[in-house]
Amino acid sequence: MPAAKPAPTDPYHRRALSPAEFRTAVERLMELHPGAEITSSWRSESHNRSVGGGDESKHLLFPLTPIAVDLDWPDGPHITPGSKEAQELEHDAKVLGMHGLYHKGHLHVQALRPGPVPWGYPSRV
Repeated sequence: MPAAKPAPTDPYHRRALSPAEFRTAVERLMELHPGAEITSSWRSESHNRSVGGGDESKHLLFPLTPIAVDLDWPDGPHITPGSKEAQELEHDAKVLGMHGLYHKGHLHVQALRPGPVPWGYPSRV
């Protein structure tokens, strides 16, 4: 199946990343922003509910090869949503082809666009 074309409104021309591409992008983001730790990747449905995750959370997909992670900087500065630091993190995630959002005290990045899982991706386990 050919790769989906990027949405015309996406200036970063993001597309769905494979699990291997996502892992590489996360590693690069962590190199660009030293001190990051992965605090969450794949989640069971019960754990996802307990941490306030959404029904369409990408954390619920691919238990062996996660396509969504949360990053935190426990020894770094306190970052607030909308701050210059948060905007830089979100921008760098987008440049690397990921969808990123700094919220709830961490940076959430995922390999797929927000919303329902596109056709062709496995459903929840």
